[in-house]
Amino acid sequence: MYFNYCGVIPSDILPEKIEGNFGLVWGDHYDLNESDSYFKYNNPHRASLYVASGLPLIAWDKSPIADLISKYKIGIAVDSLDHIEKYLNSLSDEEYKSMKINVLALRQDVIRGNFLIHVLDHILNDLNSP
Repeated sequence: MYFNYCGVIPSDILPEKIEGNFGLVWGDHYDLNESDSYFKYNNPHRASLYVASGLPLIAWDKSPIADLISKYKIGIAVDSLDHIEKYLNSLSDEEYKSMKINVLALRQDVIRGNFLIHVLDHILNDLNSP
């Protein structure tokens, strides 16, 4: 196994430093019951980090992240890590460019906190409605 340790990078500049063509959002398992809270928080954080970095995502096709990938067309969802190569080999340059354009558009919303603002507005509207 090959590792390339890149040191410690401050979180405020990390999205600018991440390199690659895809961000992998995967965990050891996806039986997300109450005791498995690590993946409930880490995987969305990791997906947001990769989107903020401008990278299309690769995720398990049964994960909640797969729904995000499908909705925004920002990556690929696969059934197994063993099949990633097959998916990547069948991906055309045009399909990748489209994913990249879509993730860069979504990137602005993530960086600006627009999703958080939307949720907070929704909560405040619900609290203030009669």
